[in-house]
Amino acid sequence: MQIFLDEHCFVSYFENVTEGLSSLQAMIDLMEVIIDATHLELFVPENIFSFDINGVTIGELIYANYADSTVRDILRQFEYIVNAAELIPENIEHGPSAVAGLRNAKRGGVVTNWDCEAQSWWCADRMHKITNVIDLRSSIRTFFVTERLSEAEFCEYSKSMFDSLYFHCPADNIKNLGLKFVNFVSEIVKHLAYLNDRALIDFEECANDREVSTRAGSHGVNMSPESHATRNDRKAMQQREVTVLKVPIVCEWHTKLTRTQGRIHFYPWTGKHDKLAKLIGKKVIIGIICEHLD
Repeated sequence: MQIFLDEHCFVSYFENVTEGLSSLQAMIDLMEVIIDATHLELFVPENIFSFDINGVTIGELIYANYADSTVRDILRQFEYIVNAAELIPENIEHGPSAVAGLRNAKRGGVVTNWDCEAQSWWCADRMHKITNVIDLRSSIRTFFVTERLSEAEFCEYSKSMFDSLYFHCPADNIKNLGLKFVNFVSEIVKHLAYLNDRALIDFEECANDREVSTRAGSHGVNMSPESHATRNDRKAMQQREVTVLKVPIVCEWHTKLTRTQGRIHFYPWTGKHDKLAKLIGKKVIIGIICEHLD
């Protein structure tokens, strides 16, 4: 996925850098996430520091604050990002800018605080405005589904789409759901997005299993623990046992893509398990991805 850095979005931060320092750092952190992801490409305009905005070049505006050591550290991060990014050539159609890069690509994202979505050329289905990490995550999910990316690409993209999940069962095991990926990719992304974004909150707030299942259902996800019959079947329950980093757990809660196929078994209580919380943080563990267990 190509993401373009709008050369204008930093101007307001650098015009009053002491007041905008936290916002500037947040934007730098966002771009570092993009740079570090192998499936994402960050593009910046060629000769970005020479861009003239209101009679002052971006370079002049930025380096006016270089004497401040706190600001200087952030500027060095920005320099690193610019040097690591791909370049939008100056002779590109519509002009040498991030917006021109997106318009020519006809799909992707743009890191900006400008109201680009109101422009006549904006394609809401294929273009994504990104202002923070949550926007980025949502954009990647939409991009993956809309552009109909392949099952082979799912594992790599899952790192950015579901950053609060711990895949004990590798994400490429999505092939074991017993379903044709291209027909169910939207549902698969929706189920994992719920587990990533909402599951921990719902398990903490709900009083019982029924409430958790109902809350998940309100997000379009069919999810439940095992039935009493399965819980009383020792052999069946052994199939739900996994060992994560030498810690045994039971992944009986699962989402259901169809009535008989497509099960994603998970464990939502890492925050209450000292050893797991220390090793992987407060994340939902994806323990088993399969067609259906006994």
